[in-house]
Amino acid sequence: MKIMIDANILISAFIKTDTTPHKTLVRAFTPPNILVLSEQLVYELNKFFAHKFTYRAAAVADFIHTGQYEYIELTPTDKPYPDEALIRDENDRPILRAALKAEVDVLVTGDKDFLESGVKIPRILTAADFINT
Repeated sequence: MKIMIDANILISAFIKTDTTPHKTLVRAFTPPNILVLSEQLVYELNKFFAHKFTYRAAAVADFIHTGQYEYIELTPTDKPYPDEALIRDENDRPILRAALKAEVDVLVTGDKDFLESGVKIPRILTAADFINT
Protein backbone atom coordinates (compact mmCIF):
# COMPACT_ATOMS: atom_id res chain seq x y z
CA MET A 1 0.00 0.00 0.00
CA LYS A 2 1.26 3.50 -0.85
CA ILE A 3 0.82 5.98 1.97
CA MET A 4 1.32 9.74 2.11
CA ILE A 5 1.44 11.39 5.52
CA ASP A 6 0.60 15.08 5.81
CA ALA A 7 3.06 17.46 7.48
CA ASN A 8 1.05 17.83 10.68
CA ILE A 9 1.34 14.10 11.41
CA LEU A 10 4.98 13.92 10.32
CA ILE A 11 5.91 16.82 12.57
CA SER A 12 4.23 15.17 15.55
CA ALA A 13 5.94 11.87 14.72
CA PHE A 14 9.38 13.46 14.83
CA ILE A 15 8.75 15.48 17.99
CA LYS A 16 7.63 12.60 20.18
CA THR A 17 8.08 8.88 19.75
CA ASP A 18 5.73 6.20 21.08
CA THR A 19 2.74 8.20 19.87
CA THR A 20 0.09 7.45 17.27
CA PRO A 21 1.75 9.76 14.70
CA HIS A 22 5.10 8.05 15.23
CA LYS A 23 3.51 4.60 14.92
CA THR A 24 1.85 5.83 11.73
CA LEU A 25 5.20 6.85 10.27
CA VAL A 26 6.85 3.56 11.21
CA ARG A 27 3.99 1.55 9.72
CA ALA A 28 3.98 3.65 6.54
CA PHE A 29 7.58 2.91 5.66
CA THR A 30 7.59 -0.71 6.82
CA PRO A 31 7.38 -3.09 3.83
CA PRO A 32 5.23 -3.95 2.04
CA ASN A 33 3.97 -0.40 2.59
CA ILE A 34 5.56 2.45 0.68
CA LEU A 35 5.80 5.90 2.21
CA VAL A 36 5.36 8.73 -0.30
CA LEU A 37 6.58 12.24 0.39
CA SER A 38 6.03 15.22 -1.83
CA GLU A 39 8.36 18.11 -2.46
CA GLN A 40 6.01 20.37 -0.46
CA LEU A 41 5.94 18.01 2.53
CA VAL A 42 9.73 17.81 2.65
CA TYR A 43 9.93 21.61 2.43
CA GLU A 44 7.40 22.03 5.26
CA LEU A 45 9.29 19.56 7.47
CA ASN A 46 12.65 21.22 6.92
CA LYS A 47 11.22 24.71 7.48
CA PHE A 48 9.40 23.75 10.67
CA PHE A 49 12.32 21.98 12.30
CA ALA A 50 14.86 24.59 11.24
CA HIS A 51 12.85 27.28 13.03
CA LYS A 52 10.95 25.68 15.91
CA PHE A 53 12.53 22.40 17.00
CA THR A 54 16.13 22.81 15.97
CA TYR A 55 17.23 19.99 18.28
CA ARG A 56 15.31 17.57 16.00
CA ALA A 57 16.38 19.14 12.69
CA ALA A 58 19.35 16.77 12.26
CA ALA A 59 17.19 13.68 12.81
CA VAL A 60 14.64 14.93 10.30
CA ALA A 61 17.39 15.70 7.77
CA ASP A 62 18.83 12.20 8.27
CA PHE A 63 15.41 10.69 7.66
CA ILE A 64 14.89 12.75 4.51
CA HIS A 65 18.32 11.83 3.16
CA THR A 66 17.88 8.09 3.70
CA GLY A 67 15.48 8.00 0.78
CA GLN A 68 13.40 5.20 2.29
CA TYR A 69 10.35 6.62 0.60
CA GLU A 70 9.02 7.50 -2.82
CA TYR A 71 9.50 11.16 -3.69
CA ILE A 72 7.00 12.98 -5.87
CA GLU A 73 7.46 16.40 -7.42
CA LEU A 74 4.82 18.54 -9.01
CA THR A 75 5.73 20.35 -12.19
CA PRO A 76 4.13 23.39 -13.81
CA THR A 77 2.65 21.09 -16.44
CA ASP A 78 0.76 19.02 -13.83
CA LYS A 79 -2.86 19.91 -14.24
CA PRO A 80 -5.24 20.12 -11.27
CA TYR A 81 -7.43 17.12 -10.53
CA PRO A 82 -11.18 17.78 -10.25
CA ASP A 83 -11.28 16.64 -6.60
CA GLU A 84 -8.83 19.38 -5.60
CA ALA A 85 -11.76 21.82 -5.58
CA LEU A 86 -13.16 19.85 -2.62
CA ILE A 87 -10.26 21.03 -0.45
CA ARG A 88 -11.18 24.39 1.14
CA ASP A 89 -7.64 25.59 1.76
CA GLU A 90 -5.98 26.22 -1.59
CA ASN A 91 -2.55 25.80 0.05
CA ASP A 92 -3.45 22.15 0.79
CA ARG A 93 -4.43 21.33 -2.77
CA PRO A 94 -0.86 20.58 -3.92
CA ILE A 95 -0.69 17.84 -1.26
CA LEU A 96 -3.77 16.18 -2.74
CA ARG A 97 -2.42 16.70 -6.27
CA ALA A 98 0.86 15.01 -5.31
CA ALA A 99 -1.02 12.14 -3.63
CA LEU A 100 -3.12 11.63 -6.76
CA LYS A 101 -0.10 11.89 -9.06
CA ALA A 102 1.75 9.29 -6.97
CA GLU A 103 -1.38 7.12 -6.89
CA VAL A 104 -1.28 6.72 -3.12
CA ASP A 105 -3.88 4.53 -1.49
CA VAL A 106 -4.12 6.48 1.77
CA LEU A 107 -3.46 10.06 2.84
CA VAL A 108 -3.01 10.32 6.62
CA THR A 109 -3.73 13.74 8.08
CA GLY A 110 -5.14 15.65 11.00
CA ASP A 111 -6.25 18.52 8.78
CA LYS A 112 -10.03 19.00 8.77
CA ASP A 113 -9.89 20.49 5.27
CA PHE A 114 -8.91 17.03 4.05
CA LEU A 115 -10.93 14.97 6.52
CA GLU A 116 -14.18 16.82 5.79
CA SER A 117 -13.60 17.23 2.05
CA GLY A 118 -15.52 14.25 0.74
CA VAL A 119 -12.53 13.12 -1.35
CA LYS A 120 -12.83 9.36 -1.91
CA ILE A 121 -9.53 8.60 -3.65
CA PRO A 122 -7.14 8.40 -1.95
CA ARG A 123 -8.72 7.32 1.32
CA ILE A 124 -8.19 10.10 3.82
CA LEU A 125 -7.67 8.89 7.38
CA THR A 126 -6.58 10.23 10.73
CA ALA A 127 -3.45 8.67 12.22
CA ALA A 128 -5.58 6.77 14.73
CA ASP A 129 -7.84 5.40 12.00
CA PHE A 130 -4.81 4.38 9.95
CA ILE A 131 -3.26 2.51 12.88
CA ASN A 132 -6.56 0.78 13.65
CA THR A 133 -7.19 -0.46 10.08
